Amino acid sequence: TIEEYIKIQNTISPQEVEIGLGLRAKMLVNNLRKISFSPSPTLDSDTGRGAILRRDRVLQREGKTLKEEEGASIDLDWDAAISFVSKCQNLPSHNTEKWVSQHKDDKGGFVYFPGSSMAGEIENEDGSIALRSYGSMSYAGLLSFIYAEMDAKDPRVVAVREWLKKHYTIHENPGMGPQGLYYYYHTMSKALSLSGVTEIETEGGKMKDWRKELSLHLLNLQSSDGSWINENGRWWEKDPVLVTSYALLTLERIYYTL
Repeated sequence: TIEEYIKIQNTISPQEVEIGLGLRAKMLVNNLRKISFSPSPTLDSDTGRGAILRRDRVLQREGKTLKEEEGASIDLDWDAAISFVSKCQNLPSHNTEKWVSQHKDDKGGFVYFPGSSMAGEIENEDGSIALRSYGSMSYAGLLSFIYAEMDAKDPRVVAVREWLKKHYTIHENPGMGPQGLYYYYHTMSKALSLSGVTEIETEGGKMKDWRKELSLHLLNLQSSDGSWINENGRWWEKDPVLVTSYALLTLERIYYTL
């Protein structure tokens, strides 16, 4: 099943993968290794804002600097990072970019990056063009706030949580339908588990056990050869190697919260 499928895929050489998928796929794999598959800051002592600051204090006590320890200086401007992430959020009270949506359905959610949304555009009441929020990037935005150790009561954190609560579903990537669905599952499981959320109260007031629902849903979607695949191929999600990796990472994240 899963183990047998992975063994088969491991017989493919790195050269064949690079030739078959091309440079952009190679770049994607590198980015996934660095970001999506990286250990979580609350679970791993070597990552995250708090961990970096703790390490800096230890080095200072030892009379060392990060430059002496690593061979290169590390100057992390967390305020600038938070400012950038905030500029990706559809929240007029904290984001003054011209493209920010005034629609209630978008409030608190995230776009791909400032000025660009994979979910498309919508017209505001004043005739200006706004960008739509969508699921996977909204969970990624919440993750960014978690990594920056922002206060849970910060209006930006509260707003994205409300958007995700309002649009909770395991059947599609909100705002994108089937596009990027398994990446959505991955970011969902990571953000909710790191938030300590075990149940989500939907807009109608019903409590949802997202871990149970998502786990059973993924198992029902598994192919007979042990793999997973998205019938919608955007962002390489027709590649069973990539999608199976997303599915396993999602299930792993859920497993470690039990």
